[in-house]
Amino acid sequence: ETVSTLRFGTRAKSIKNQAKVNQELSPDELKKLLKKSNQRVLKYQAYVNALEGEVKAWRAGESIDPENYVTWEKIAGKEDGDRPPALAAASAQQQQHQARGGGSGAVTPAGMAGPSRAPSRARASVSNGSADFRPPTPSLSR
Repeated sequence: ETVSTLRFGTRAKSIKNQAKVNQELSPDELKKLLKKSNQRVLKYQAYVNALEGEVKAWRAGESIDPENYVTWEKIAGKEDGDRPPALAAASAQQQQHQARGGGSGAVTPAGMAGPSRAPSRARASVSNGSADFRPPTPSLSR
């Protein structure tokens, strides 16, 4: 029982509490926050719709030039720093890879390859500092 008491003491000692002040926002502040959130949702929806259109084109057998790929910067504007979390994580992963002296800068995010795709088929291209992960455009060979 003494050992379990010591373990409890060790766990209790490692707990760090952080005080956070509850803030009551005014109606005007809440309206601004809601407006900003709605604008972000609209940008995300536009980005998703553009990416879905690109996927439909690929599935129809069309090829898309890399310079015509849909990017967050094209949808939301270059000055918009409010990137979707997946893009921000991919960009951070690529910067870490390059900082460690990674070769060409191509990084495949975890989970990119599905059950039908080999991880080596995924590629990353970098344009204007943003990572853009897309599989190669499928080709119809008969």
